[in-house]
Amino acid sequence: MKALRSTKSGGSLKFGDRVHGRDENGTFGLFVNLDLRMTGKRPGAYSLLLMLFDKFTGEPVKSFTQNLSDEYGCFYAYSSFTVEKAFFSSTTSFFIPYGTVLSDEQIFYRMIAFVVKSGGSDPEFVASIEIPSSEMLQNELTEESKKAIEAVITVSASVINAGRSVRLDEVTEIKNAVNGVFGKGSATEEYSSSLIDNYLAGRNNLSWAIQYLKNFDITAKITLLGTLLRLSKTAPSASQKRLELVEMTSQELGIESSLFHELRMIYYPSHDADAYKILGLRADSDLIEVKKAYREKCKEFHPDLYQGLPESFQIFAKEQFQRIQDAYQRIVSNRNSEKEFDLAAA
Repeated sequence: MKALRSTKSGGSLKFGDRVHGRDENGTFGLFVNLDLRMTGKRPGAYSLLLMLFDKFTGEPVKSFTQNLSDEYGCFYAYSSFTVEKAFFSSTTSFFIPYGTVLSDEQIFYRMIAFVVKSGGSDPEFVASIEIPSSEMLQNELTEESKKAIEAVITVSASVINAGRSVRLDEVTEIKNAVNGVFGKGSATEEYSSSLIDNYLAGRNNLSWAIQYLKNFDITAKITLLGTLLRLSKTAPSASQKRLELVEMTSQELGIESSLFHELRMIYYPSHDADAYKILGLRADSDLIEVKKAYREKCKEFHPDLYQGLPESFQIFAKEQFQRIQDAYQRIVSNRNSEKEFDLAAA
């Protein structure tokens, strides 16, 4: 990209307020305002351009902009205006839709704005600002959704706080789980961390969160428990304490103990007897009962049934389906081994 040099005389260009709202098409996003003041400039046509760059790599965010400038070698958004008098001032607003601009894997981006006269080469004015990606990733959440997210993160925080300090990868796990249910951008690391900090500081009430989550449907509760069970394993030294807390949470949410034990088997498989529990059988069930239970479980958790649901639901279904396959294979393999042993003994 060509280096930008401002004359820095006869006025100013500054970033103003950033406001959340909808554009004329009803799309929700961020309005970025730029305040321009020009004095003593020659009348004529001018353009105000705005570019967005990855702060760390310096690469332009191409999905943000509508036009490609040969002069400046990168994409940009622009607004044209005409100066007719020696003094000119205006506020121009650029719109950035949520969820279509930035990757949530970045932290900060740099916005650069400049004014250039038609036919000119160097900018008249230049302004730049750093902006956190979280400002452009938020979804328009209802108050009810915000309460639900707060409840999920509060309960998750209670689990990861059991036995040891909180790690960044655990915050990321919680954020991804929330985004999988409520939509991409519903929770950033910063937002998740702030809610976790609120819980640790005693500002968020765990009893309220549990009571609120009781209103979730069974599918949402199972998804939540899957997240809690994954979190319970991130710190081996604290896993037992965390697992006990997850089981208590499951009971308070009204989950049947048999269902919780099935879920626990996915993340904490132990000996062969667990294979029968995964299929909902006793260890002395005959092979006909095993095959019938296997078919029923496959129908219940087949990944095709979860297509179109949030990503976290699909992940859970795939994990459960794989556990069912493994359990069935283990039982059949053991039965075949026993049969071979009996024939050899005969």
